Amino acid sequence: MNKLSPESTIRDCFDYFDGTEGQPGAVQVVPVTIKQQTDDTQLCIFIKGDHSTASVIMAELMTKVDELFAYSQQAEAPDVKSAIITP
Repeated sequence: MNKLSPESTIRDCFDYFDGTEGQPGAVQVVPVTIKQQTDDTQLCIFIKGDHSTASVIMAELMTKVDELFAYSQQAEAPDVKSAIITP
């Protein structure tokens, strides 16, 4: 496959982003913008490679997403006199 298109499947994407063959423990992480508009943006992150390393990267990403969601909930809390935001 030379190029990805909007009709490409997820399998096509994983096959295209393959720079880890023959490298023990290697993982490739590729952020991709599918669609970018002010009212509808679609982003994804492909993680491909060694299972252990890829799983740790995914866990770290999900931890950060959870933290950012908690910050947004805290910032939107009604009648808060002083917000407590921790790193």
